[in-house]
Amino acid sequence: MKFEGRNAVLELLKTDKNIDKILMEKNPQGSLLKIFCETRKTGVRVQFADKKALDRESSEGRHQGVIAYASDYAY
Repeated sequence: MKFEGRNAVLELLKTDKNIDKILMEKNPQGSLLKIFCETRKTGVRVQFADKKALDRESSEGRHQGVIAYASDYAY
């Protein structure tokens, strides 16, 4: 499952959901830097990419520089 956008990813980090990895724009600044610091605290793997790679991965085109991949809910 993909989570796109700064607020969506930041809220996801506050939950106990299992996050596989986060794809983030290179040289994070502002709220992206805050997300990066939170990922370091939680131990989530971060992979840096350029804007074109994020555009290709984005399903809605509104990634705001960050996409998180989390496991689907297991019933």
